Amino acid sequence: MQHPLPKSSFVVSYDDAEKKLSVFVVKDSDIQSFKESTVVADWPLSAIGDELGEEVARRLGITALNVLAIYHPALKSLVTVKLEQPTLPDQDVGP
Repeated sequence: MQHPLPKSSFVVSYDDAEKKLSVFVVKDSDIQSFKESTVVADWPLSAIGDELGEEVARRLGITALNVLAIYHPALKSLVTVKLEQPTLPDQDVGP
């Protein structure tokens, strides 16, 4: 009988010495203390249309790269994608 996998998340990190990105899985229970002592940007599913489609994946990827570039300045010039400011419902839309 298979045991259920523990609830987990993933981390994207950059190694300056080896000039490589790494993605790895971390148990959610192991990151709770980190969430209490660092910047957390929540993305409620209701705020992104309750869909994890291509646009959300693109925005999440760009966000991850931009955050890495803040803490690893060598990446800044390599990040060539930008997020456009979305039109918010209370903003005027006009010519």
